[in-house]
Amino acid sequence: MKKQLIAAAAFAVAVAATSQADVVLRTDFTGFATDVGTMTISNFTWSSELGEGANATTDLALTGSASGFIAVTPGTGGTGPAVGVAGNIETAGAWATSFTFTPSQSLDITSFDISSYSVSGGGTHQGAAHTVDWALEITSAGTDFTGNVTETEPGGTAPQAFSIDATGTTLNAGTAYTFNLTVSSTDTGGNNIALDMFTLKTAPTGVPNILDFSASPTTVLSNGTVTLSWNVEDETSLSIDQGIGDVTGMSSTQIVVNADTTYVLTATNGNGSTNESVQVTLITTVPVINSFTASKTIVSVGETVTLAWNVDDETGLSIDQGIGDVTGTGSIQVDVFSDTTYTLTASNGNGSTNESVEIVIGERDPLLAHYTFDVDGTATVGTDAVLGSAASIDALDPVIGAGALALSGAPDPETTGNDGAVSGNAFDWSAADTRTVAFWMKT
Repeated sequence: MKKQLIAAAAFAVAVAATSQADVVLRTDFTGFATDVGTMTISNFTWSSELGEGANATTDLALTGSASGFIAVTPGTGGTGPAVGVAGNIETAGAWATSFTFTPSQSLDITSFDISSYSVSGGGTHQGAAHTVDWALEITSAGTDFTGNVTETEPGGTAPQAFSIDATGTTLNAGTAYTFNLTVSSTDTGGNNIALDMFTLKTAPTGVPNILDFSASPTTVLSNGTVTLSWNVEDETSLSIDQGIGDVTGMSSTQIVVNADTTYVLTATNGNGSTNESVQVTLITTVPVINSFTASKTIVSVGETVTLAWNVDDETGLSIDQGIGDVTGTGSIQVDVFSDTTYTLTASNGNGSTNESVEIVIGERDPLLAHYTFDVDGTATVGTDAVLGSAASIDALDPVIGAGALALSGAPDPETTGNDGAVSGNAFDWSAADTRTVAFWMKT
């Protein structure tokens, strides 16, 4: 198992060197007091490529077998004033230390890297190398990650860098995480540790990725309102030119346009910036009616016709003949009872234009008869004879017989049974509803 962990640690170091992973947190313990002699150090600083440096606690406390932090001789090639831990982990047992980190953004971390070397109990370099076991536990409400690695603390003066692989671990924005680091060894001869550097890394994000930047609408009248919208990944700041300025944390903004204008969105993070542009064009002409048509131009009385249109650059649309406003639509149905001319009017701030279509009633059979009769639709269907019963008229398909006519319908309940002799052109029923029936000769 130890050989496997050592191999994993070597691989993780190689990956870190070539993948240019983003540094979430890093400290070389700059700022702490070198003459400590206590179980706690504080006031060191964290740096970050992702703006997270201020979100980790700046103190470490020791628990376990260690007797305290000590000042040590800096390692050759070290980056800061290394922190020594006095505690022979072979004979006295393990010691542990911890810090807390509350990220401001969701992070998929890849590794926790440690740089350290062997020292004596007095803080001087130790000549012999020692095998050390490192274990990391990350906890919030529960345990979010556990990992460990066995490495060889070098003798001499150069720190050794190694890594605990944390691939697949996600830290959620706003959640406080405690990083518990435990150090132990079964190597003979004991070991005191000098901590040179801690580094928490995440997968590289590269420059921001602008997935979309759009304007709606892209053509507008002078003083018209346009909405700029965007979708961006991995940015730490966003801005738009043309006097709009910082739009970090937003996904859209409304602007007023008075001229043809190109807007440039710039997205930035610690790795650089990228941009995308969109153009808004000012409408300076009256609307253009590309088409205005009727589905039929010769119809029967009462026939339904579809009027349809295609128009550019309009802000308002209307049709006469009592139809009115049709802004935002592309068609409408009308019932035609006489020869009618329909006029479509399209308008904007620059003026208006119109187009017409005429619909006419075609030739029809002469009117044979015209009757008005009263019915009550709630009554049962009955038949009342009028001028005999040799023929009948169906409401959907009138048929005229020889010298006789009958209506199938529902007379008023109060007069059911009254056959209603014809009085002029009307039935002799009294009812709440009146219906008009027109009959044409079928040819």
